[in-house]
Parts: sequence; structure tokens; C-alpha cells
Amino acid sequence: FAEVAARDAALGDDGVVVPLLHRIPFQQALLEYLGETSLFYALHDAPAQVDRLLSLLDAQLADILPRLADLPMPYVEFPDNLHGLMTNPRLFRRHALPAYQRYTAVLHAQGKRVGSHTDGDVRPLLALLAESGLDVCESFSPQPLTACTFDEAWEAWQGGPLIWGGLPSPYLEERTSAEEFEGFLDGVLERAAQRPIILGIVDLFMRHN
Repeated sequence: FAEVAARDAALGDDGVVVPLLHRIPFQQALLEYLGETSLFYALHDAPAQVDRLLSLLDAQLADILPRLADLPMPYVEFPDNLHGLMTNPRLFRRHALPAYQRYTAVLHAQGKRVGSHTDGDVRPLLALLAESGLDVCESFSPQPLTACTFDEAWEAWQGGPLIWGGLPSPYLEERTSAEEFEGFLDGVLERAAQRPIILGIVDLFMRHN
């Protein structure tokens, strides 16, 4: 906690440190332990073992999250890298939605806001993310990076989560005209007059941008 506070103080008004949690159990299994193909085979061939792994990872997070009560930070984030084709709606509804709802309840009780790194195509997950308890979808990447348009997410998340991102990096490339870029940005800023957004470049700010 002291290291986090020191780094935050060093940034001053130039930014804010975002403490990253573990990924939620399903995303850990998908991205860290088994990988996409192996996990999908395991869900079919060995569901009891997958459930056991997810249960152990859930118990670990259930132990960690209450320990953050004394962390003096207003915001924490799951680095989940959500993508609606990998963690599809059926899998999300079973494995991610109840996990998010439990974890965010713990963190909200500590006075913290909670986000997830959602840099993939979340179009299939828009309605489910609205039920998740998440306060922020960070690195939201709309078209042309994914199939999801900015307007689709904006309408689906009227009651939250808040969008952090929204400005796809291809709009900063030479192939995009100034008129197209400014038209997109005007639309975003018009909506931002209605409710907050943290406008940022997604998913990466590359040299050619």
C-alpha cells in the first residue's frame, strides 16, 4: 500500500495510479493457466476439474479483496481483457457475471469504484456488463477496432458502466481524414455533455498514430 501511495503522490496532478487486481477466475483460466483452446476442450471434457480450478481462484480473490479496505485509493481494476467471442455471453453469464457482482459488492462497501479492462469486442456482452456491478469499462475499443460501435455501448450503458477510452487509435492515422476524425469526436463530445466519459485513445497509442 505504501508503494502505491508513493507512486500516486509522485504523479501529482499529472495522473492517477490504478491498482490492478488479479483477473477474475474465468479470465485467469482463459488467459493465464490453460489458454483459449485448452480451456474450451476442458469445459467439455473435464467440467468438474474446471469448476474446481475456478473455485480455488475465487477463494483466493475472496481472501484478497477484503484486505484492500485500508488501501487509500478511489479506484481499482480487474485486468480482464474481455472479448465477447472468447468469454461469450453464455460463459459470461455463468462464470463472470456472478463473480463481478460479488467482487464489486465487496469493493463498493470499501468506498471504491471498480473497473475492468475491456479492450476486446464487447458487443455481445453490452447488456451483461450493465448488470455486472462494474463502474467503469476501461479501454473500451469501438469500431473500427471491434464490431461494437460507440453508440451501441453508449445506449446500453446509460446507467453505467462509465466508458474509459472510446477513441480508437486508427482515427489518429494518416489514412483517416481530419473531417472523419473531427466528426467522430464531435459525436462523442455531444454525448459527453449528457453524462461523464473518460476520453482516451484505445487500445494502444502506437508510433504510427
